[in-house]
Amino acid sequence: MTIAARLQALGIELPPLAIPAAAYLPFVQTGALVFISGHIAKKDGKPWVGQLGLTMATDEGKAAARSIAIE
Repeated sequence: MTIAARLQALGIELPPLAIPAAAYLPFVQTGALVFISGHIAKKDGKPWVGQLGLTMATDEGKAAARSIAIE
């Protein structure tokens, strides 16, 4: 299964690519880990704010992390 087919099967629609503001790598992969840079969680187009465990539940934190990965 291709990546595009897998995303479609999961109901994930990727947003258009953003134009980088500077010359940097958007991510670095080391083994099975991917470190991302310059991304923030957004909910309804606005920054998703909160502190995990204090003002944000674990499920909400997972959703925020997912939004970063998709964008």
